[in-house]
Amino acid sequence: MPDAEQVDQVPVDTGRITLDRIAAVIHVQCSGEAIARSGHAFELREAGYPPVIYVPIADVRPGVLSDNPATSHCPHKGDARYYDVTVGDQALPNAAWHYPDPRPELAAIADCVAFYPDPIVIWRE
Repeated sequence: MPDAEQVDQVPVDTGRITLDRIAAVIHVQCSGEAIARSGHAFELREAGYPPVIYVPIADVRPGVLSDNPATSHCPHKGDARYYDVTVGDQALPNAAWHYPDPRPELAAIADCVAFYPDPIVIWRE
């Protein structure tokens, strides 16, 4: 979970990106199985893209995420690393990502992960 100093920086509005704490419990499910539940998630909105929910990695069920060598760069967020998501016999390559060292204004998501929405389902309680 992000430390208190990082969370105190939220909400963030850079003009292109906004980051807000979510005042609800977030559930993440894959193949009918719960893979994460968090009351400490964030919603990131970036101009031109749908909103993305970031969940603390500590709130993801152990064994679901495995490192993937893929990387990408966003000039507004930083360098992303990817995870494969495995649930039962189903392995989804590059199904999740995180920014281990995001731009300073987005430090709150450093220990968080986001999931691609299909076939992963995310909802608010």
